[in-house]
Amino acid sequence: MADDTKFLLLFLLLSSSSLCFGSESDILCLKSVQKSIIDPYGVLKSSWIFENPREGYICHFTGVECWHPYENGILSLRLGNLGIQGTFPQGLQNCSSMTGLDLSNNNFSGPIPDISRLNPYLTNLDLSYNSFWGSIPESISNMTYLNLLNLQHNKLSGHIPPQFNFLTRLTTFNVAENLLSGPVPTLLQKFSASNFAGVTDKK
Repeated sequence: MADDTKFLLLFLLLSSSSLCFGSESDILCLKSVQKSIIDPYGVLKSSWIFENPREGYICHFTGVECWHPYENGILSLRLGNLGIQGTFPQGLQNCSSMTGLDLSNNNFSGPIPDISRLNPYLTNLDLSYNSFWGSIPESISNMTYLNLLNLQHNKLSGHIPPQFNFLTRLTTFNVAENLLSGPVPTLLQKFSASNFAGVTDKK
């Protein structure tokens, strides 16, 4: 019994340490994002105030959804339609518990990085209506928890990676209005043709 008690206490201690670390990491994530992007309308500048920190305070920031309202653990970031500019925020890798990311309807540009390394557990990823360019990273196929992947209306070129056949949980997928060419992977052919509008040589 004594050994069981020691194990339980050790487990609780490690769990508590992990939660604290996660909270600090998520706060660092938001600070990094705020610093790296251009916020012309001051939406994040006016809402993301890091002075006088307290447990759960980031959960009241614009676009931040937490796992629990009294803990600084980010469930998702919904930063769509805020007029934000810049490249994909690398600091998002510090949002280690995040499962949803929406950067849609902004003015992001540049290549899409290896998101599977930054945020491997995303279930929803919406980068639509921006100006991301370059190829679609093949490594996104490693994000096997994805239910939604929306890359519509960017400047992406090249082909849709055939490795996307591994994304078996996808219920929403859209790459319309880009500069893509080549065949559509077999798994993705279940989606409407309108979701591939602009893709040349789809067969």
